Amino acid sequence: MADTSIDFNVKILESFKSKPLASDQSGNLKNPFLPPFEEGQYISDILTNHRLIFNKFSVCDQHVLVITKDFENQLDLLNHKDFKAALLTCKALDAMMFFNCGINSGASIKHKHMQVIPYESF
Repeated sequence: MADTSIDFNVKILESFKSKPLASDQSGNLKNPFLPPFEEGQYISDILTNHRLIFNKFSVCDQHVLVITKDFENQLDLLNHKDFKAALLTCKALDAMMFFNCGINSGASIKHKHMQVIPYESF
């Protein structure tokens, strides 16, 4: 009989206690995904349309975000440029990407971003 067991990795994310609520991103506050960035947050540009930054509310070491340089809504579908930037990042970090859009998925920033977590982190 084949092994049908499934492994789960569950983490308690204490850093989320200080994470801003979605209502804080009403447009009245500065968009944290547009320059100027907080000191030490910016890593690099990726191609012409994306940037790589450290996740301020990381769930593991080297948790980074692939963000669009110009504002795009987090509810917009991912496009080929998004996938290309994420793929380059995932290959460089030996990582996986996930995209959470909408308040029910935990996305608190309306600017399009993809989460990248190295496999060694879990």
